[in-house]
Amino acid sequence: IGLVIFSANLVSAANLVNSQPPLTKDDIQHFMKAMKPLQDLGEKYDFEEDDEPPTEHLDPLTFSPMTRSLDNVITHEAFPEFELIVQDAGFVSAQKWASVGDRVMRAYLALRMIAEMTPEKKLEIQKSLAEIENNAYLSPETKKLILSRLRLTLDPATHMPANAKADQEILKPFMEELERLFEE
Repeated sequence: IGLVIFSANLVSAANLVNSQPPLTKDDIQHFMKAMKPLQDLGEKYDFEEDDEPPTEHLDPLTFSPMTRSLDNVITHEAFPEFELIVQDAGFVSAQKWASVGDRVMRAYLALRMIAEMTPEKKLEIQKSLAEIENNAYLSPETKKLILSRLRLTLDPATHMPANAKADQEILKPFMEELERLFEE
């Protein structure tokens, strides 16, 4: 259910990026260029994670893993090295890296979710819809919210604003390379 709610919220979050220009190939290449050196930096230093609740990933309005990483490193002794890495990768600032990285991650996850939407998963979602409609313990407002989000997950691509779709389209050729980088 968590993935379903997350994916439905991607549609909502996409409206926020609708006013931003789409990602460019350069944005994505700069992001990928910074990944390995930043992973190495993370291994070199012990970065403390903040106490973000485990459900943070369910709300794409707050799903900003690169911004969270930046928040963790900005006061760390490694920040000057961090800044050099993102600048060497082609970013004008650490904040621009975080902004681009968050968008890359949202587009990446949306593409994976769309690719994994098999007929079996659609059937599961339809069963969940029926279960929620018949759940006597949920308030009408909660039911309405969950049902609307679940319905969006059945065909998320049709509910995406143009800019979110553009981010996903520009990212598609980089999916395999991103998969490899994330596995390292």
